Amino acid sequence: MHSDLKKEMEIFYKEIEKIVKDKKEQEYIKEKFLDFIENAIDAMMKEIDDREDKLEELSRKSDLLESNMMELQDKVNYITNELYEDEEDDDFEIICPYCNFEFQADIGEDIQEIRCPECENIIELDWNGNSNEEDNNGGCCGGGCSHCKGCE
Repeated sequence: MHSDLKKEMEIFYKEIEKIVKDKKEQEYIKEKFLDFIENAIDAMMKEIDDREDKLEELSRKSDLLESNMMELQDKVNYITNELYEDEEDDDFEIICPYCNFEFQADIGEDIQEIRCPECENIIELDWNGNSNEEDNNGGCCGGGCSHCKGCE
């Protein structure tokens, strides 16, 4: 027990002994007082535990919100970069074969694959393909894509 609390209890017990002369009554009062103190401490400890649980839940929610905000900021940065990208860059337009997401990437021929920023699948880059494929097929890409409508 804390020393101040112990002193207060000793003072309380001495006052009880002065006021109440019967030893059985003194013991009864002391016992009931201790029961009261124990119940009060138990109630305070439960309240502390409840508040700690709420703080932990708030901390978990805060961490989740922070994570979501970081993810959102990454997407905003990506969109901002796409909107305000310099027109004169040597970017390649890529259409993801998995999700049809169109994006541009500043890549060189030494890069063999790139991750789609939308679906995060890996896209293999074919640098050996014929760049005039449309001319060789009479203006038609062969109908294998969903984005050009050139075959319709």
